[in-house]
Amino acid sequence: MTIRIGSHCRALGALLFAGKSMRRRQMEMTYITPGQMLYDTATRDLRKSSEPIWGRRPVFYRGAKSLLVSEVFFAHSRCSFW
Repeated sequence: MTIRIGSHCRALGALLFAGKSMRRRQMEMTYITPGQMLYDTATRDLRKSSEPIWGRRPVFYRGAKSLLVSEVFFAHSRCSFW
């Protein structure tokens, strides 16, 4: 994901992990199963899927500002790095 800061575009990961001013504090992890709205949204472009997926939601802080990031991971993704 790319975000615009002023006239510059940066990858979200570069923004979150490059500077020492950004801190990750909380993280929720869960399995997401068929029938849940997030599951249906995340898998709508897949041919067929009935396996649970998992997700995490870390909260990042920079001073008094916070950012909640939602991530979804697929077990058998071709682009998986595990």
